Amino acid sequence: MHQNAALPTPPILQKYLKENAGRLKEIVFAGVCMDICVMNTVLPTKMYLNQNNINCDVIVPLNATETFDAPGV
Repeated sequence: MHQNAALPTPPILQKYLKENAGRLKEIVFAGVCMDICVMNTVLPTKMYLNQNNINCDVIVPLNATETFDAPGV
């Protein structure tokens, strides 16, 4: 895998999205490390939805995510 490459959508999430494509209206993601974990799940998921013509909004509420500040950085 190349540095800074987006990770693929996890297979179990792909399966869920495909099986429920007609019923999904939105997906809400929350988590810690917004710039790492959340981003690396949300971006590939949105790409997967687009590639498979699944019309579903992807939402990341700012008050349900967090990141960290490394001292001295």
